[in-house]
Amino acid sequence: VFESFGWDVRFLSQDSGRWYFVDDDVDVLISLLDRYDLSRVVCGNGLLVKVAWLRNWFERWVGRPYFMMYDLVLCSSSLACDFVSDATGKECILFPIATDTGMFNEDVQSSNDFSCDYCFTGSYWDAKREIIDYLNPNDLDYKFNLYGANWEKIEKLAPYHKGFINYNQVPELYSSTKIVIDDANHVTKQWASVNSRVFDALAMGRLVLTNGTLGNDEIFDGEIKEGCFRKSYI
Repeated sequence: VFESFGWDVRFLSQDSGRWYFVDDDVDVLISLLDRYDLSRVVCGNGLLVKVAWLRNWFERWVGRPYFMMYDLVLCSSSLACDFVSDATGKECILFPIATDTGMFNEDVQSSNDFSCDYCFTGSYWDAKREIIDYLNPNDLDYKFNLYGANWEKIEKLAPYHKGFINYNQVPELYSSTKIVIDDANHVTKQWASVNSRVFDALAMGRLVLTNGTLGNDEIFDGEIKEGCFRKSYI
């Protein structure tokens, strides 16, 4: 998006070991991670605009000693905006996640490799997820594909685990399914922060089934189907 306005965009990777070294000709620095320590940034531009985009872990963000160094704060939900403003006194701008319609659209071709009736993309990091408790693919007469890391650890879901796929493969997956499950996790659900998979799937014209009630109400006026993954929804 920025490039379409004539901006030069650069990505700073933590793995490079140089993500605190910002070139002097950079005008705006956007951080998507609370652990990015602004106090360590080296840049000769004294007018550098520092932007924080908060999409989860809001308590961690406001607890960082360098948080007040940000010039602009963007939050993915109104609840988060209110929380951050109350905790820090900073004015926040509502800025939800969206999708790239150049990648996600109804013109993407389907693939037999990804063909299924419903799917979920997301990883398991030993934290509680409602999809584990409420989704029982064995009880459903429909094909389920599960993508992400570590699902082999969950006995009832392991047979449906198809491994990890890159984000650039997700449009082809969504084009090859009927329903996309959104399992909002514990760091986003309570804050009405909607995951990108919801926007991506909707842009593909797919039905979304979500447990993110607050986000559904705030962003979509409650129009997305909600529930506990029961057979009647498939």
